[in-house]
Amino acid sequence: MHFVSYNRGHQLRKDGSDELYPDPHWEPDEDASSPYLYCAGETMHIETVVWRCWNRQFPPETEFTVRGVGYDNVTFETTTKEFQVVWDEEVYYTEITARNLTADRVFPQTTRKDFRIDWQISWDESGLKDADYSICPIYVCLSSNVGNPFRAVAHAAAGDGGATTYQQAFLNTWNLFKAATSGTPHFILPYDDQLEGEPLHYYKEDTDFDTNLPDAYLLNPVTWLLLNRTGQCGTWREFFKAALELNDVPALRTMVRPVVGYRYFLVQNWIPIPDIPQESYDFAFAPNAGYDMVPKPYQDQYGEFRNAIGIPGQNSDTPSEKVFTCHFIIEYNGEYYDPSYGKKYGNEAQTKAALKNAIWGLANHGQDDDDEVHLVVKQPEGDWIRLIPGA
Repeated sequence: MHFVSYNRGHQLRKDGSDELYPDPHWEPDEDASSPYLYCAGETMHIETVVWRCWNRQFPPETEFTVRGVGYDNVTFETTTKEFQVVWDEEVYYTEITARNLTADRVFPQTTRKDFRIDWQISWDESGLKDADYSICPIYVCLSSNVGNPFRAVAHAAAGDGGATTYQQAFLNTWNLFKAATSGTPHFILPYDDQLEGEPLHYYKEDTDFDTNLPDAYLLNPVTWLLLNRTGQCGTWREFFKAALELNDVPALRTMVRPVVGYRYFLVQNWIPIPDIPQESYDFAFAPNAGYDMVPKPYQDQYGEFRNAIGIPGQNSDTPSEKVFTCHFIIEYNGEYYDPSYGKKYGNEAQTKAALKNAIWGLANHGQDDDDEVHLVVKQPEGDWIRLIPGA
């Protein structure tokens, strides 16, 4: 077998790039295998299949029967009279081409699979003979309005496959983002060989705000995350949202803010120095760092606080930044989900309680020195956060 090309579906973009995966979608060299996307209800269609039979010629009137059987016995079958003899230095081969092969059924559900097709071919009454196989990563989503998404987004949308409703599809996608009962959430792209397999991080260790939140992120946060392999909560939310949109999941963007009267919140964990309860605490960033935790100050001490092992984020045991003015999550079916930390919080009341537990305290601007920015941190009574829908 020489190559296989799919069509009547949707080409995927390479992660973080405008470049589309090329066809042919399969060649004998594994590195030449390109992923392809279909929508549930669409039928897999193969534009071209080409075989090469070395040192073999056929009569001009020969008609070939071509048959391919793939996953779940999806079957392709056609006949062709298209072939030619090609000389390659001192040897020759007959190149047989079959075109426009349509599967015998539609895709009924989401799929993420290295789709193998075992091919057979015949040219006489002796019957079908094995003629190699092709294998190509195939993704299937539920939406019919998909464009050319990044492969990572299609991967997240498909989950482990098998979804016929957007409710099932949501759970499949969330399962890729969620953390275990305890520990670090690990969203993984198993196919990925870019940057030597560097996973996607939420505030990767020792990265500052500019690395995770450049000005350009507003244009395409998903591109930024896939290119740089680290991002803030907004990039992770948009990545999650893009995957949900491929399955027509009606999810709502939501912003987390401190209650009125406060501007910042400190995500756990922090150790006050000295560890004596008091009305307010002084938080100081490193000299000349502005409102950024990176670079770290001496002994990881920020004024009257020492930075401690924190709540893990995506592929980050302790995210590099833990002082924020806001946080971005998703609301779906009355419950709130946080892809950055891999956490499902529950309904509005449960979410406010869970986020309060995840926050050490609230803060406002303090009295700055010549080269240090200070915050005044408190642990007030009552609610600590607001949920702002649509933001």
